[in-house]
Amino acid sequence: MESIHDTMAEMMELFRNKTTAIESQLQKTANPATVEGLAAEFTSFKSFMMQALNGLQKQIEMLSSTMDRLEMQSRRKMLLFHGLNEVRNENILLSITEVIKKRLGVSDFTMDGIRRCHRLGRPVQSQKCRPIVVKFQDVSDRDKIWLLKTKLKDSGITMSEFLTKTRHDIFMAARKKFGLSKCWTREGNIYVMGPDDTRHRISSHSDLTKISSDDILKPTNEPTMPAAAKATAAKSKRAVAAKK
Repeated sequence: MESIHDTMAEMMELFRNKTTAIESQLQKTANPATVEGLAAEFTSFKSFMMQALNGLQKQIEMLSSTMDRLEMQSRRKMLLFHGLNEVRNENILLSITEVIKKRLGVSDFTMDGIRRCHRLGRPVQSQKCRPIVVKFQDVSDRDKIWLLKTKLKDSGITMSEFLTKTRHDIFMAARKKFGLSKCWTREGNIYVMGPDDTRHRISSHSDLTKISSDDILKPTNEPTMPAAAKATAAKSKRAVAAKK
């Protein structure tokens, strides 16, 4: 879907460039009657094409959003575990179960509570450990474990939700703009906290642009001075300075 979206954007840009070039040529035509007729037909064609392209673009965005939502629903029982040492012939199922039982304090949790788990990506020749995606049998177990993530503090192990690429990119952009402490995810949804404890739910990059960086700053309670009063005060200061 991302490639289709990019192709549509390229087509719209090409169409705009071509129509601009044709308009420029029409303006250079010597015969006024010919120019008037061609200009009317061209304007009608341009309007029709822009409406068609915009309509198609909206349909693609809706389809992309629906697919992303369905993909996120399929990941509802999943979590990502980061920071677990990676060794050859490791028993990932046992390692995750031990983390949940010992570090998170869920003593009655067993391997049967995990449907499947594996590391993401290909092995790399470095010290960096690949994250482990874990799919639980029950969403209630998943949510219970997710709420205990703060118990992993200072352990070198962290948890995150298994977001789609689209949501992951939006979440990273939100963290970059508003800071780590102001952004979080829950059940695959992205949230940003404002300065007055107002919570914003983010679902697209355009939502981020609607929240100005100024919103993160605390509003001041100082009264504002009218423009006329400011000008008068400035003149008074200059007059006093001149006398000195």
